[in-house]
Amino acid sequence: MPETINQLKAAGIKVWVLTGDKIETAENIGYACGLLDDNMDKWNIVETTLPEIIQRIEVVERELGEQYNNGNKLALVLAGD
Repeated sequence: MPETINQLKAAGIKVWVLTGDKIETAENIGYACGLLDDNMDKWNIVETTLPEIIQRIEVVERELGEQYNNGNKLALVLAGD
C-alpha cells in the first residue's frame, strides 16, 4: 500500500484516508502507509460540534495563510462523528 500511495502522490493526486478509528490510530495508519512522515506539520481537528469544527478550521486557515509559504508538507487529521 505505501508504494501505491507514493505513486498517487507523485502523480499530483491528493490522498485522503478514512480509518474510522481514534485519532492516534489514524495517525499510526498514516505513518505505516507512508502518507504521514516526521517532516510534516500536523494539524489535528478534534472538536465535536459543527460550530466548533468550523471555528477550528478557520483558525487553521488563518495560521496557514500566515506561516505556510515555505513549502513545508502539511497533514490535517480530523476526528469526529
